[in-house]
Amino acid sequence: MTPRTRQIFIGVLIFLVVGLLVAVIISWAVLSTEHYDRWVKPGDEYKVGARVYRMPDLPIRMSHQKTGRKDQKILILSEAFMEEERDLMIRATTLLDELKIDYWLSGGTLIGFSGVFGTFIPWDDDIDVHSTWANREYLFSRKFATDAARHDLEVIQLPESTLHHATKEAAAVRLRRKGKDLPVCDIFFEKEMEDGRWAKVDSWFGDSLSFNKREQWNADDLFPLVHKEVDGMRLSFPNKPENLLKAQYGSTVKEEMVYTDPMLSHQFPYRFLFAFWKVRKPE
Repeated sequence: MTPRTRQIFIGVLIFLVVGLLVAVIISWAVLSTEHYDRWVKPGDEYKVGARVYRMPDLPIRMSHQKTGRKDQKILILSEAFMEEERDLMIRATTLLDELKIDYWLSGGTLIGFSGVFGTFIPWDDDIDVHSTWANREYLFSRKFATDAARHDLEVIQLPESTLHHATKEAAAVRLRRKGKDLPVCDIFFEKEMEDGRWAKVDSWFGDSLSFNKREQWNADDLFPLVHKEVDGMRLSFPNKPENLLKAQYGSTVKEEMVYTDPMLSHQFPYRFLFAFWKVRKPE
C-alpha cells in the first residue's frame, strides 16, 4: 500500500467512524425524546384522557442544579404515552394479583403514587415494582410468559438474564404490551439478608448475590403490604413508603421534584438496541 493510498484509506475510515457516531447521537436524541411533547412548570395542569392533573407546587431541580426553581419549565410525556403507561400498569398488576404474586411499587413509580403527584411522575417513562426473591423462579419461567400472554403481555429479557446469572442491568423480569417497545414494567427482587433486613438484589451468580447498598430496609418498612386505590387503580404499596423513599432518594424527596432529562429516558435502549432484547416464549 502506497503512502497516498494509506492516507486515503485512513481518511475514509475516519469519515465513516465520525459519520457513525453522528448517526448514533442523532438517533439517540430523536428516539429518546419522541414521546415527550408538552412543556409545563409547577402549578400547571395537564391532561391524560379524561383525567386532569396538576403539577405539584414544588421547585423542580435539574440534575445539574443544586437547588430547584418553581419557574422551571420541563418537557413531559405525551398524553398518548401516559395512557399506554396506565394501561400497562393495570394489566401488569391485575396479572400479579391473579397469580397471588406479592409485589409493591418502587422507585419513581412509588414516588409518584405515594407522594404529591398521586399518579405517575409525568416524565418517568417506565414502571418499577419489587417482588420477593421467592417468586423469582416462577417469574423467570415459561409458565409465567404463558400467563402474561392472557393479558396481552409479553416477557422480555437480556441474554445475560437467567436464573443462574444476571448482571445489574439484567436482574429483573420485564413486562410490556405485545407488539410494543414501550412502556415497560420492571419487576426487581428483594431478599431477606442475614441481619433480618431486606435488600434489593442487584445481581446474582448461582448462590452468590450482590445487594444494593441504598435499597435496604427493615422488615416492617415493607411488610405487611398495603393495598389501596390510587388514581382509579388498585395497587400494592410497602408498609412505610416514606421510609423507603428517604433511604433511597434523601430526606427532601417530597419537598422538591428532581427532573430526569429525556435524553436519559428508556426509549433509546429499548428501541435502538431492540436486537439485544429477547421475548420469552410461552409454554
